[in-house]
Amino acid sequence: MEYVVKVPIERLLCGSALENVEHLVTVVHKTRLLASKLLNLSIRRDVERERSCAGRVDFRPYFEANWIKKAFVGVSGGRGRVNDPRLERVLGDDMPPHRPEALPPGADQAFMYAARNVATTAATHVWFHLKDRVRRFVMREFKLPWGAYRALDADARKERARDLKLVCLDVLRLSDQPMRSPPEYHKWVEIERNIMQIDAISTTDVLAIWTPLKTDGCPGMGFYAKNRPHLFVMAMVRTLEDRKKSGSLYPECRTCVPGYVHIDSRMISALVRKKEKTRKRGRDTTVGKKEKRGRHTTGDKKETRKRGRDPSIEPPLPSTEPNPSGRQSRRKKDDPELQAEKHSIFAGSERDVLHPEVHKAIPRFWERFSYSFDTDGVAASVHMRRRGAPAGGAPPSGHRSRGHWCARTTKWVAADELPAHGLFASAEEFRERTGWSGGSGDACIVGIDPGVIEIISAVAIDTAAHIKYTNRQRRVETGVVVNMRRLEREKPGQIQRAEVSLSAFDSRALGFQAYLRYCAESLRTVERRLQFYGDITYRRRRWKMHLMRQVSESKLFKAVERLRPTDDERPLLLAYGAWGLKPGTICRKGNPPALGVGMARALSKQFRVIWTPEYMTSKTCLSCLSRCGRCSWIESTRPRTARGRVAEIRGLRQCLNPACGPNTGQLGHLFNRDRMGATNIGRNLARLLDGRPLISAPQGLDTDLLDLDAELHNN
Repeated sequence: MEYVVKVPIERLLCGSALENVEHLVTVVHKTRLLASKLLNLSIRRDVERERSCAGRVDFRPYFEANWIKKAFVGVSGGRGRVNDPRLERVLGDDMPPHRPEALPPGADQAFMYAARNVATTAATHVWFHLKDRVRRFVMREFKLPWGAYRALDADARKERARDLKLVCLDVLRLSDQPMRSPPEYHKWVEIERNIMQIDAISTTDVLAIWTPLKTDGCPGMGFYAKNRPHLFVMAMVRTLEDRKKSGSLYPECRTCVPGYVHIDSRMISALVRKKEKTRKRGRDTTVGKKEKRGRHTTGDKKETRKRGRDPSIEPPLPSTEPNPSGRQSRRKKDDPELQAEKHSIFAGSERDVLHPEVHKAIPRFWERFSYSFDTDGVAASVHMRRRGAPAGGAPPSGHRSRGHWCARTTKWVAADELPAHGLFASAEEFRERTGWSGGSGDACIVGIDPGVIEIISAVAIDTAAHIKYTNRQRRVETGVVVNMRRLEREKPGQIQRAEVSLSAFDSRALGFQAYLRYCAESLRTVERRLQFYGDITYRRRRWKMHLMRQVSESKLFKAVERLRPTDDERPLLLAYGAWGLKPGTICRKGNPPALGVGMARALSKQFRVIWTPEYMTSKTCLSCLSRCGRCSWIESTRPRTARGRVAEIRGLRQCLNPACGPNTGQLGHLFNRDRMGATNIGRNLARLLDGRPLISAPQGLDTDLLDLDAELHNN
């Protein structure tokens, strides 16, 4: 198990290695920017060819790293040739003129890592957003005018939403599955599936690539798109059409600030190797490729190299030690010879690579260093390895026999010991994993309502103490606003004019000619923009913003900790709201997304976070549990919008029960929407721990809508 430690690059490397790595980052970033333009031009050319029925196009290479690397080689002007007619035609006929950079040592391996990232991002871009794109496409096709939609009552709106969700499921169904939407939508579904070229995918195709593990039943179209993304390119094109703001068809590098580059031991060896010490290894045709490299054998590597010069040397005998798994391990990180070679590259006395005091910047450096890191020339994300469990899985002496090994803290956790932090999918899972047998009175529960403007609103249900963490607060504390204003002051007029002219073109245009015009304008000024944004100052500001964000989150964690009274020794439990969660279900991959999942994961590193249903928590009165609504009598005093509508005060809610107000028969209590939601979310967790029903559970059409959402995301 690996983790990352971020340090300044000056604390990790020194000497010529530091200078060469900084130069390599600049060259790789420019090549990545040019290669993304070439790949986007090529895939748009193939899409037009597919639409014109000039022949079926195989989109499989756009998701293969080895083929993508050819685009890096083609725009870099290196020694290698593209050797692909598709890329050579676009590079020679359509690609605007550009100036390639001289390639430093190690660039070829860096291109391979960058190509892998592009291939993974392209595949994720297809399958991860497929369901959401189809949902938006269906909603856009059957959108009602505002007047007609406003004339519908609440139940009619829910019935229409249910029908459209069924249409989405029919679009993404397998060919041998029946339709579930109303009959009036069937013809439209068949036409669109034919245009998307997904009408022939059946259950047999899915079962051919599916290995049953822990999932129940056969997966659907989403699983097939994850494993065969090239078959869904035309579906992605169809769902991106006719949009005011279309999504990106293929990953593209737009920023001119150099990004992170993966550096491994072979690249470091090539960067610091001196020409006078370079030796050519002799070829040996009597041994296999794997045996010659010495990475999957147990023989002496030095003797293997000598056999290339002296055939009289006998090869070493294979190892006779028994292998418990019954087969030879092919994991490179388990090969001691390869690890020793990497260690010699970084720690060799004849090489000037690592900073002499790197062990002070990174604790246990040599014990856990994974011999690779990512860097943008300023910051370095060093890859480290965690220690595994003790031999045989036995607990250390003095501990109970039951428990588990925590890889993050590298400590043994007893079965009766409550973990200090973690992310739990539901209250039931919290009980199972921790052995919790107490009720709500045995814990200090804090309800958290996630949002967009207010990232989190937290309330302790016992003391009613409240804190909030807003998006504006985070932007100020991380220096986003200050750096944006500073950039506008420092940006020369030439760069400003270039960016203004570039904004007139669409970088996400689906048409080939429209994207070609953007590409020509972008490459016309790319050298000036790369020279300006390539200054190390902007990467240092990005590194500083990362540190300031850590400080901002640390302040939030301390504020959450202060919600528990100092004299309260009960464990602190955070109830994090998830809108798509129902009683008896869990919040995991495939379920409807929960807002602010990144913040939930950050909090789970310090606290015990439990996903909790938040259905109707922002519309339920804290006093009488009745329905809350808008404050019409306050909104009527405000000026109307440009369309003549009453401006809603979203953060203010009022109980609709007249008996709940200060005076019987008059208006009910007023509540802050987010604070009310956080309190009810905490109360929901308390009810689940006590075995009681939730404050408000979905019923009727609401249950159907939540079930269809879960089915759509599990497809």
